[in-house]
This record gives sequence, structure tokens and C-alpha cells, in this order.
Amino acid sequence: MNRRNFAGCSGVIVDWCKDHGTWFDRDELRQVVQFILGGGLAKSRDLEKSKLQEERLHVQEEERNLTRISRLAGPGSSEDHRGHDSDLFNLLAGIWRNLRD
Repeated sequence: MNRRNFAGCSGVIVDWCKDHGTWFDRDELRQVVQFILGGGLAKSRDLEKSKLQEERLHVQEEERNLTRISRLAGPGSSEDHRGHDSDLFNLLAGIWRNLRD
């Protein structure tokens, strides 16, 4: 058995078994029904959408950082690299933000 927060944000911790389903302790089913009737599933869905959007933005930022790294680490050409200073700064700032999260 595993303990899970129903719908991820209900505050109702239920017991869940992969083989046998969800088990409710005293008053948990009533609390789950109240959560659903109070619009809790819509809240849960909106929260999940928000998390997915946040993750999508994170992936896009990581892709930009990888592009910057590949440009900075490219073959030793003689082109002017002064414009890459801001790219390097932005890359390091992104790495720092990710380390703090």
C-alpha cells in the first residue's frame, strides 16, 4: 500500500494499492466527495496544467542553453565572440536558477 494525496491537492490522504485499488479510512470517502463537489477536480486539473506549462518553459530554456553552449564550444573559428558574452552570462544565470530550485 502507498499513501497518496487524492487528486494531488485535496488534502485527503488515501491508501492506494496497484493490485487492489484505493482504500478509504473513516470519513475519507466523504471528504473526497466534498472535494469533488466543491470543484476540486477542476482545481487539480488547473494545477496540473500549470505544472506542465512550467515544465515546458523549463525544457525550452534548457534547449536555449544547450544551443548557447554548442555555439560557445564550437570549433575554434576566428569570428568575433564579443556577442557571446551575454549568452554566457544568461547561460550561467539559468544554471544558477536551476541549482537554487
